[in-house]
Amino acid sequence: MLLPWILTIIFAAGTLVFSRESQLSEAKYLNLPPEHIEYFHFGFRHSMADSFWLRWIQDSDICQTYLKPVEYLNPIHPAQMRLAPRYKICDSSWSFKMLDTTTKLDPKFWMPYLAGASTLAILVEDYEGATKIYERGLQHYPNDWQFLYRAAFHFQFNLDDKVRAAELLLRAEKNGGPNWLQLLASRLLTEEGQLEFALSNLEAYRKGVEDHPNKAGLEDLDRRIAVLKGKIKATRK
Repeated sequence: MLLPWILTIIFAAGTLVFSRESQLSEAKYLNLPPEHIEYFHFGFRHSMADSFWLRWIQDSDICQTYLKPVEYLNPIHPAQMRLAPRYKICDSSWSFKMLDTTTKLDPKFWMPYLAGASTLAILVEDYEGATKIYERGLQHYPNDWQFLYRAAFHFQFNLDDKVRAAELLLRAEKNGGPNWLQLLASRLLTEEGQLEFALSNLEAYRKGVEDHPNKAGLEDLDRRIAVLKGKIKATRK
């Protein structure tokens, strides 16, 4: 009979500490998940993962880096310079740390991998964080063709790793993906193929986040889609 009360007191104490840290920090900063919380779930691993996931959804596009902020005037990866210039790099973001905690608590939680990793790469532009979430997801879902397809986009478009991207596309095709993925893998060697692959992913992602509250982020996404369309049109002249 005492165990539920003991767990409640421990959880409440942790919440108070968590809230106190927030009060001491600048108001614009969001709360970070407690360190190593995945080892202190007291049997409520899945419930805690759901809670962090729901909290992440509310501010999924937040950069708020916990490294020294640096503004890049030029893209950091060659692929970005060629395909869609970026002006902000956000490593070790709040968004990543929330997803990192969620997937550590529940490694089989599918949506944080599928939707979360894509958001890190596309809206937050936390490429390092997105890579970590994609790699973890590939360990737990090595045969999910939709996830393989999105991971391929990240490795090709954000990291300029065509070999890894082509490998993931071929795996996606062998695990239930459409037959044209095999052709797409071979077309990654051409600039037009890379542009078309990037455009298809960004447009698919855009449809999935039409109701996202961050209109500025969506406008930036729309501009990047327009840039890609212009580049594809130029390559076909």
